[in-house]
Amino acid sequence: MKNIIETLGKWMEPVKEFMVRHQSNPILWLALFGLGIFVFVTVYRALQKEK
Repeated sequence: MKNIIETLGKWMEPVKEFMVRHQSNPILWLALFGLGIFVFVTVYRALQKEK
């Protein structure tokens, strides 16, 4: 279990660096937020068709 947590920590390091480097770019964050909403809606609709 500890090995998994350490591996995830290593993978998240570039993500943390990216966030710190681009924290003052609101257009990037709005685009990422929009992409997240798009993925959510797409998955939600696909799961609703299963009913």
